[in-house]
Amino acid sequence: MPLRDRTPLRKGLPETILAYVAGVIEGDGSISICQNKGSYNLHLIITNGNLRLLDWVHSTIGGVIQTKLTQHQMGSAQQYQWKLRQGDVGEFCAAILPYLIGKRKQAELAIEATRLRREWGKRKPALIRRRLQEIADECSWCNKRGWRGEESPYGDFTPISEQVNLELVS
Repeated sequence: MPLRDRTPLRKGLPETILAYVAGVIEGDGSISICQNKGSYNLHLIITNGNLRLLDWVHSTIGGVIQTKLTQHQMGSAQQYQWKLRQGDVGEFCAAILPYLIGKRKQAELAIEATRLRREWGKRKPALIRRRLQEIADECSWCNKRGWRGEESPYGDFTPISEQVNLELVS
């Protein structure tokens, strides 16, 4: 159950706010793409024990705040999660992209996944589904290893729309 109600993404935010929130995401955030029952879901989450900080993000940006439940909470401070609505993740990542360093690749992947999902809707050809799976895999790899400076085994992906001339067969 949400601690703070879901609010829509606010638009036209000043650069200072976008840069600050990007910094919080760099330190305490996560950008991920997960497959669930054939659908690819985007997540942008900040986990932090400072509810005042997350309240500020919520009131400034939008989204929702939830209490994070962990298995080992005995003796540890309560953690909270701010989450952005899935449909807003790509747009917000595009807004903060100039200010991201460590999570820049994940943001770029989220933007591409959002574009593919919007362009193709629920009826995606196999090539698009395969690309979304590649995006999810690379994003997962970046989240596990990105700060170590290792080179991605996925190479430097060119968006699928640039690799192939896609045509729908009616």
